[in-house]
Amino acid sequence: GCRTIQKQRRLVGDLSSEIFITKKMLNVKENDIALLAAAWSINWKEIEIGKMIAKGAFGSVHVGTLRSQYNVAVKVMFNTKNASLQDDDEIKILQRARHPNLIMFIGCGRVGSDHERVGDIFCVLQLASAGNLKEFLYKEYEPPEWFIRLKLYNDIASAMSYLHLVLKIIHRDLKTSNVLLSKSQNGILQAKVADFGLSKLTHASRENE
Repeated sequence: GCRTIQKQRRLVGDLSSEIFITKKMLNVKENDIALLAAAWSINWKEIEIGKMIAKGAFGSVHVGTLRSQYNVAVKVMFNTKNASLQDDDEIKILQRARHPNLIMFIGCGRVGSDHERVGDIFCVLQLASAGNLKEFLYKEYEPPEWFIRLKLYNDIASAMSYLHLVLKIIHRDLKTSNVLLSKSQNGILQAKVADFGLSKLTHASRENE
C-alpha cells in the first residue's frame, strides 16, 4: 500500500514538472513571437503612398516612401481586417524568405483611417524598379539577348530551389509577371521572385515553426 502511494506521488510530481516545463516553453515561444512581431511592425503613419503599380484579386501594390527616406513597395492585402498579422501565411513566408533572388520583406502593419482599405494588412517590400520579366521579354523593340535571359532564368531557379529545398515552401503562382527586375550597384540586372499570396507551407515547413 505505502509503495503504491509513493509511486503515485512520484508520478504526480513528474507530471507536474512536465506541465510546468511545457508551460514555460510555451511562454518563451509566445514571448519570442511577440518580439518578432514587434520587430516587423510598421506604423501606417511612417508610410507615404505613391502611385499604384499593380493590382490583382488579392491586393494592390504602390510605390511608397518609408520614414521619409527609403523608396519601397507597399502591398495592401484586400479583405484582411479580421486576419492575424502573426498567422497570415504570406507574411510568414515573406518573413522567412531571405535570398538575393526573392523580394525582401521589410515589415507590415494595418492600413490607417486615411485610406479606403482602413484596417487591412499592408506589407512593406523591397522596390524592384526595373519592371517585371513579362514586360522585359515581350517588349516591342528588340528582345534581350540570350545570355541575359539565361542569367535571369538562373536567378529564378536559384530562388525556387531555396524555397523548395530549404524552406519547404511551394510558390504555386510562378509566372513572368511575378518575377520583378532590379539592377545591382554595378548595373547587372537581377530577377527577384515576388507575390507569395498563393504560396503554401508544406507539412515539413509547418513542423519547423
